Amino acid sequence: MAQYTGYGAVLQVHDGGDPGTFVNIGQVRELSGPSFSLDTAEATVMAGSGWKEYLPTLRDGGEVSLTVAFDPTLATHDASTGLLSLLVSGTKRRFKLLFPSPLTVSWTFEGYVTSFEPSFPIDDVMTADITIKVTGQPTLA
Repeated sequence: MAQYTGYGAVLQVHDGGDPGTFVNIGQVRELSGPSFSLDTAEATVMAGSGWKEYLPTLRDGGEVSLTVAFDPTLATHDASTGLLSLLVSGTKRRFKLLFPSPLTVSWTFEGYVTSFEPSFPIDDVMTADITIKVTGQPTLA
């Protein structure tokens, strides 16, 4: 069974143009998600087996979380064009997660930046923890 590291994974954000292009989000240090889930509704009936029964309802693309080495002058971080600007404006954007080589898998989804939390440690690089809420169905390719 093959095993892979996450080194080389890339998260991209669409520039919003028509047709536009995807741009690599700069200085990503950690990346997790999306956190897919399936909601259920209880469907137990009186004449059932005595065990609760469930039916699938709605799927949820969850969230993507990332930590970047924060550079407020970087175009994909800044308050005028970057992820911080998407949070402030509430703008939905397309994102693409590219798996590291040699894998040829990508996940494309739309989402909203819902949190952006910078950190300023005295003895380490500045970082920002960012959360993107996935909306709609991701494309898994």
